[in-house]
Amino acid sequence: ILLILLVAYITSCNTKETFVVKGDLAGCLSSYQEGSVISDISLKNIDGSDFTEKHRLSLEPDGKYMIKGRVPEPVALILEVGVTVPGGNGTTRLRFIAESGTISLDFGSNPYGTSLNEIVFKEIDNIKSHNDSETILRLIEESSSLTKSILQDTEKGLRSRLALEQNVEKTFP
Repeated sequence: ILLILLVAYITSCNTKETFVVKGDLAGCLSSYQEGSVISDISLKNIDGSDFTEKHRLSLEPDGKYMIKGRVPEPVALILEVGVTVPGGNGTTRLRFIAESGTISLDFGSNPYGTSLNEIVFKEIDNIKSHNDSETILRLIEESSSLTKSILQDTEKGLRSRLALEQNVEKTFP
């Protein structure tokens, strides 16, 4: 019975991918006013809901951080950085793919260190290099599901803008 329980435990542990995300968020403060400090970090699902899979976070006073966790399969997540600024608060969101391996994610740069992050964010850079909204929407539609999930806000914004432009053209031909 003990052997069966041990095998079941090992099998269940292997069904999740272990990921580590680390980096430096000190550069994040440069986008806020002087006197701002990083107050907290958290993981969110791409839709903004709390990431509930078990994970550990650590944040050093100098802005270096590390996250260790497990996911059943690669998933797009948001590293949400809370910043306390004189007179208020701010939030910075950094997107990445949680997948097996060590992911480097610094403010102002794409995540790197794992294959999916490098592939997906290269695809995103290619999509964003286009100036035509319709081309960007077509490329998003043709992209991988992880890329689509990361760019869902961009897609919604472009669709709204195109609808508005079409309404203006109909009203003022």
